[in-house]
Amino acid sequence: MSIECLMKPKSVAIVGASKKIGMGGMACMHVVKSVISDHVYYVNPKYDEMYDRKCYHSLEELPEVVDCVMICTPAKTVAPYIWEAGKLGIKAAVAVASGFSEERTPAAQQLAADVKEACEKTGVRLCGPNCVGIINTVDQICVSPDDSGLLDRGISRGIGLVAHSGFVTSGIINHAPNNMAYVVSCGNCTDVSLEDYMLYFAEDDRVNCIAAYVEGIRKPEILEKALRLAAQKRKPVVVLKSGISRKGSFAAASHTGSIAGDYATISSVFRKFGAIVCKSFQEFAETCKMFAVLDNNLPKGSRVAGINFSGGENTIFADSAERYGIDLPDFSADTRAAVKEIVPPYATVSNPIDTTTTMFFDMEAVKKVFVSISDDPDVDLLCIGSDIGEISEPKDITTNKVLISLKNEGRIKPVLIIPSFEKARNKEIYGSYEKAGIPVLSTGDLAFQAVRHLCDFVNFHPEEANLSLALPSFSFEGTVALSEADSKAEIEQLDVRVPRQAKAASAAALKKVLAEMPFPVVLKVDSPDILHKTDAGGVKLNLRSEKDCLRAFEEIMASCRAYKPDAVIHGVLVQEMVPSGTEMIIGVKNDRQFGPMLMVGLGGVFVEVFKDVSLSPCPLTRKDALNMLKKLKGYRLLTGFRGSAPCDIDALCELMLKISQYAVENKDLIKEMDLNPVFVYEAGQGICVTDALIVKAQ
Repeated sequence: MSIECLMKPKSVAIVGASKKIGMGGMACMHVVKSVISDHVYYVNPKYDEMYDRKCYHSLEELPEVVDCVMICTPAKTVAPYIWEAGKLGIKAAVAVASGFSEERTPAAQQLAADVKEACEKTGVRLCGPNCVGIINTVDQICVSPDDSGLLDRGISRGIGLVAHSGFVTSGIINHAPNNMAYVVSCGNCTDVSLEDYMLYFAEDDRVNCIAAYVEGIRKPEILEKALRLAAQKRKPVVVLKSGISRKGSFAAASHTGSIAGDYATISSVFRKFGAIVCKSFQEFAETCKMFAVLDNNLPKGSRVAGINFSGGENTIFADSAERYGIDLPDFSADTRAAVKEIVPPYATVSNPIDTTTTMFFDMEAVKKVFVSISDDPDVDLLCIGSDIGEISEPKDITTNKVLISLKNEGRIKPVLIIPSFEKARNKEIYGSYEKAGIPVLSTGDLAFQAVRHLCDFVNFHPEEANLSLALPSFSFEGTVALSEADSKAEIEQLDVRVPRQAKAASAAALKKVLAEMPFPVVLKVDSPDILHKTDAGGVKLNLRSEKDCLRAFEEIMASCRAYKPDAVIHGVLVQEMVPSGTEMIIGVKNDRQFGPMLMVGLGGVFVEVFKDVSLSPCPLTRKDALNMLKKLKGYRLLTGFRGSAPCDIDALCELMLKISQYAVENKDLIKEMDLNPVFVYEAGQGICVTDALIVKAQ
């Protein structure tokens, strides 16, 4: 059902209107600033008049059926007012009171359930409870106790912000007051969820950047739709996800299940659609503002030119760019020649470039340098170091005038300003930059984090991505872990190479197996109850004779019975000793909300030691698989390191795609799986899955 009456109501009633300081009193002062002021009504049975306006005793007395009711009364009254609103035909409500599910007491939980039932039965769309409401700046409508001065700014496009926290919304408003199209404090999301607002912003072309502070996801299917639409429209989505706990929604049997926690899972979902995930409030605010000011005037690629005024500033710029993986290509020969004719003879023409302060007293020279660098075919974005303090230096004034002129003439590629020092800003210069679509970033790491995010965004190509999730519908009441033999047999059906293997339940059976199995071999305990066989002493490697194997059999049985006396042990799995290769792990965790998540990383014991892994929702494309590998710190081990031969990356990607497809097809059956280790051989020689664990629904 549409939330238009919530986001853009034509009439509002404030229940709990008050002359006292508080939510009701503040709402009376701010909602009337909306363009719909003539259709804003106060409701309180204790008053006949308030702030020179008639005050009505009930919703029923109002002269019209309003679109939205703002409920500024205690928690216990919220559900009754929603019932009343629904009976009158009111379509939307904002409830600011706290005291619901966030308190986790039986009484509060019951109040939350009552509000949810009222919304479901009446069809009233609710923002909150426990929220600060909605400010629609572009339509100049406030349904909040505070408009934060946004209605006076005349904003036609900007950030669509939704946050579970009212504190976060106020912080972003203060950081980017000139760039807010919508501000939604959604609170507990009893009815309309954070994902619903994100979809609304994705659909509204007046929103040029979607910003979301996320504590949890309620509607994965709506989130998928919102992220897909935003990606297709090339609209940036910037996310700050709170909570980095690795506690999963249910206990994990595999390495993958323990590593792919809630934060890692949700972050990978956002990144699959090209969304930007930030790790701090400051980084979140900075990145949102940058995209809003750019207003879709994005660079074509991620090749950056740095232009500074001093050697120290230039060196720090180069160091920061390298730390954040920002590409600073060499200038072309033509660019170097053109710039060399302009800058002082002692200036070195390189990227980044120290043009020296001296040159910035000559406006025409500055313009020629900027244009020459901007025209370089290997440059997509200009990052210019310029301090714009309250008392601005001549070089910064010159820079400002030149850039504004070039921007108005359409003669320069996208530009970012990166000040060297944080200080009070010259409001006139700052404002002229923003008006021209040139973001002024913060200093230091915050600025380069934002630049990195911009580079990542322009390098994401939605037409090459699989913009879908394998959303599950499972309910794992019970699970069963397949034995290694059965797990590998299932993997083998995917046309994946596994070592030759056979089961032996006894010493006599082992002898028969060995008669047909070439040495050397590996013996592993065959038990569905012992998942980490090495810890139990259940693995013996490189056995070269029948005598060695029989002795190993007895040792494995004794060790595993001591390790877990109640374990069901079927015997041992005899496996050929395949050549070793680079050890990798490929795993799947089936998330309750988002479905199968594929993990890849360094395998063997290193997966828990280094946790050098990459995670992505299924299904994957080949490019997704390769990008996952490139994100690993150990990727160089696959490409050939210190004279070693490159590994068969194509075969590894092919395996990742097969496992991804298997996980999608079994999304309501598979809980988790590990292939560890996967031996990756030299290029052209393929892979071999030497151990496997699959956990299924029982």
